[in-house]
Amino acid sequence: MDLSVIIVNWNSGRFLEQCISSIYEQAPKLRFEILVVDNASSDQSLACLKEFSGVRLIKNKKNFGFAKANNQAIKRAKGRHILLLNPDMVVLKDSLEHMVRFLDHNKKIGVLGCKLLNPDRSVQPSCHAFLTLPHVFFEVSQLNSLFPKNRFFMKTLGFLNSFFPKLFVNYSVLGKPLEVESVMGSCYMIRRKALEKTGLLDENFFLYHEEMELSFRMWQKGYKVMFYPYASVVHYNKHSAKMVPHMVYYERCRSILHFFRKHKQSQMRILKAVMLFSLLINFLSLPFRRNLKEALAYRLKVLSLLI
Repeated sequence: MDLSVIIVNWNSGRFLEQCISSIYEQAPKLRFEILVVDNASSDQSLACLKEFSGVRLIKNKKNFGFAKANNQAIKRAKGRHILLLNPDMVVLKDSLEHMVRFLDHNKKIGVLGCKLLNPDRSVQPSCHAFLTLPHVFFEVSQLNSLFPKNRFFMKTLGFLNSFFPKLFVNYSVLGKPLEVESVMGSCYMIRRKALEKTGLLDENFFLYHEEMELSFRMWQKGYKVMFYPYASVVHYNKHSAKMVPHMVYYERCRSILHFFRKHKQSQMRILKAVMLFSLLINFLSLPFRRNLKEALAYRLKVLSLLI
């Protein structure tokens, strides 16, 4: 079998049906299977599976998170390549076939990502660098999300990028296959033989950065991670995460700590200092956030991880 497509579902509504339909419509030349792992959804998103008799369902009684749910399906998958695909994606014409063929002809590639598009077909971030302390500052403080259209702030980011060239990447100019540190986990194709050498996703990550950590291990084992712009998917972008933004913030911070403990232990002291400073900045933004009580509670949980 060419490809096993794994979709982890959690209250994704109509997006799951849309995603599965696009796979069947746009990948007719591939021998593939689809496995859906449901993390205890409370909506009706699984109802659509009645229309797709070939889809294999793994139904969990609780939310096990992204890494563990994907591992459940990987252990049952039959394809020589594995695609981790978010449910809020629409696959465009021939994209999966192009990615499979590119992997087949480039044996040193362990992970392949494609171009992610917004619904209006503008380009989303499709790949990224490994976590560094400057990344942590922006991720924990959330400054870039608080001032997304502020000209002064954007100019400041451009200035910082001259000192930290991997901090922000102009993804719209990536017009050819390129080696990158990691690609986004929303459309993440893995060579099975490479995965057998690196091991599965680290289940200590509940949400976020698990794909980056796997990419890190791919490079350690001598495999490349590549961005492939000739394949595209439309990404409706964090549909499920938007329903629980404060829990997601906490899990992001927890994942940052785990990545550094595992791979950059020597930087843990300065990491915690950076995170504490960034968290203080984030606290100042609380009056502007929805569900103030919940936002405060989760930020206090982050603080408990750091002290």
